[in-house]
Amino acid sequence: MNEESDPKFIYQLSFTDPESSKGKKVKQDKDRKYLPPEYYVQQFDRLSVRAFLEIRRNADIFINLLLLMVVCDLEELDMPSIEFMKESLFLNVSEEEATVMFRGTIAEARKQWYRPWDNVFHILSDNRKQAKLDKKEKNLEKKLAKLAKEKAKEEKAREKAK
Repeated sequence: MNEESDPKFIYQLSFTDPESSKGKKVKQDKDRKYLPPEYYVQQFDRLSVRAFLEIRRNADIFINLLLLMVVCDLEELDMPSIEFMKESLFLNVSEEEATVMFRGTIAEARKQWYRPWDNVFHILSDNRKQAKLDKKEKNLEKKLAKLAKEKAKEEKAREKAK
């Protein structure tokens, strides 16, 4: 794998140096290539098409899993959602046609004015969910620690009783 296609390399280039926010100049590494934004758009397109085609090749497995989830009464999932998934995978056309249609869907999504706002709200929602999960995890850790202390006290009391 060359450096340009390495996800870690791309990730590192995606963010600015944390020191730059402190008013210091960022030193550019002469050995590292800094690529234009168009490169990342092309990489996104290429990788998303690869992922789409891989999911499409295994569509029967995904659809069966979704059907199993419907049986489990997940609130977010229903039969119209599964039908939407089937339509979104373009299962009724060839792979080449599906690729063209998928790229068209990406291009259409880029033109929508509300997409950046939608992404922001999803990020905020995910952050709230994560905060709730973190809080629950801390509470569980406290309860486990408390139970461990109680168990240790009970064992000491048993030892003294003997």
